[in-house]
Amino acid sequence: MKILMLNYEFPPIGGGAANAHRCLLQQYAGSSDLKVDVLTSAPGPGFFKETFADNITIYKVGLHKKELHFWRKTEVIEWLFKAKFHYRKLLRENDYDLAHAFFGFPTGWLCYRTANKLPYIISL
Repeated sequence: MKILMLNYEFPPIGGGAANAHRCLLQQYAGSSDLKVDVLTSAPGPGFFKETFADNITIYKVGLHKKELHFWRKTEVIEWLFKAKFHYRKLLRENDYDLAHAFFGFPTGWLCYRTANKLPYIISL
């Protein structure tokens, strides 16, 4: 199974949801029947690709983040606009079975807009 996970929080950014997401990925790591891509954020400009495990790749969208554990509305909107491009690119380049969005907005909004192409779930 190939899953695309979206969460605008991921360590070091965020709090409970970021840590919960990392714990899920630790459980998924090494599962030969599972491939996971994560689209998340990074503190600072740019776009980064990191390997979490052999079967897990993390794509980080850089933001103008003032505080690691507090989100301003402008930062959430900035993530949405920047992540939209990378989300669509990942969908074009991969054949995902499912999208898993943490939060209804902004991540769930991206999934909702492509629901006719990819089934999705929203958590937290």
